[in-house]
Amino acid sequence: YEGEELAAGEWETAVTVRRVGGRRPGAPAGVPGLAWECFEGQEWRGQPLGRGVSASVSADLCPGEERSLRWVAHFVLPRPATVELAVTSDDGAGVWVDGKLVLDNGLHTTHGRERRAARVELGAGAHTIEIKYFNGPGEAFLEVEVGIDGAAPSPLGLASFGPGEALLRVGER
Repeated sequence: YEGEELAAGEWETAVTVRRVGGRRPGAPAGVPGLAWECFEGQEWRGQPLGRGVSASVSADLCPGEERSLRWVAHFVLPRPATVELAVTSDDGAGVWVDGKLVLDNGLHTTHGRERRAARVELGAGAHTIEIKYFNGPGEAFLEVEVGIDGAAPSPLGLASFGPGEALLRVGER
């Protein structure tokens, strides 16, 4: 910026212009994150007690006993990949990829903190992940981890997939 010198008491301010309402032309549909719903009981049924979009998976979204949560997100892999999934939960949890149950950590049973892991071979393109969890009586805990092509599994969230590798989006695939 080349301009006139400012006198004492005057301020120079950078202005950012953002489009409000609608998508930027060419921008992907949807909002980054995982869509979640919380239900009374252990069966993921009925009128949701709450819903929203989160950057990660956490039992804290719906505190209390006898609660069930479900998250759904879409992701895109530019090339085939080996995806390692791990779930640590108290009580039951399960992970589906493209509609297929790939990891069952006592999905329909109450238990203390337990960890289960699975590997899934996925092709290039769009995929859907769904996570279900319920808390019976006592402690509530859930951690879902993901690692792609040999990377150490880390908590599932927006940062789970690197640039050009994948992007979690709620809504259209």
